[in-house]
Amino acid sequence: MKESVKNFLIGWRKLFWFGIFFTLTCEFFCFLIVLFPGIERWLVCSKETFWGVVTGIFIHCSQEHFYGNLLFLWLSILLICLFPPVEKEQLHVMILICFSSAVLANIIDLLYAPNAVSAGSSGVVYALGGIFFVGLLKNTFSLLLSTIKYKGPFKILLPQLFLLFGLLVFATYLLLTIAFYWKEFFIVLERISWRVHITSFILAVTLTSLYLAGTHQPSKQKTL
Repeated sequence: MKESVKNFLIGWRKLFWFGIFFTLTCEFFCFLIVLFPGIERWLVCSKETFWGVVTGIFIHCSQEHFYGNLLFLWLSILLICLFPPVEKEQLHVMILICFSSAVLANIIDLLYAPNAVSAGSSGVVYALGGIFFVGLLKNTFSLLLSTIKYKGPFKILLPQLFLLFGLLVFATYLLLTIAFYWKEFFIVLERISWRVHITSFILAVTLTSLYLAGTHQPSKQKTL
């Protein structure tokens, strides 16, 4: 238990500074837009401003857009600390995957829809969501496997069983919400840059999975 708390705090400290850097950078771009009205058209992601695939990540269309993205950014960071896909020493790789996925998603969106104009850090948020998704699957599978193989006192298993039950309830709630409100879900999609969101999520899941596959070292079997 103490080791788990220690690992969480170490991971939180690393990702905390990433969150602070990202938040302050977004605030800086907001300050530029207020100080120089009209400069935002040179910062958005569009075919006229190719550098916008990077700068567009840090600007937003409204205060609600800005604070909403920051809320989910910090929530995603917290969830990744709870369900890390990698060891604490490798969290910097997840930050690189996060930014790479967001930038690549903007590039792909411009290639698919050259006339599209987008702005916002949703690509980063969805990339963090993809990283969390991989971490959730990895930790849930490990937890389930260790629960099946465990042969000690049942009471020690209670925290693991409660966690598995919580994950099951969350997944059921998410599926039922989509099932009953799918029409509203697609109406919302028409008002946002959903291609960037989905592409960034898929890229983050793919890159994180490839990294895990590349760093996995199978245990050596002893020969008699």
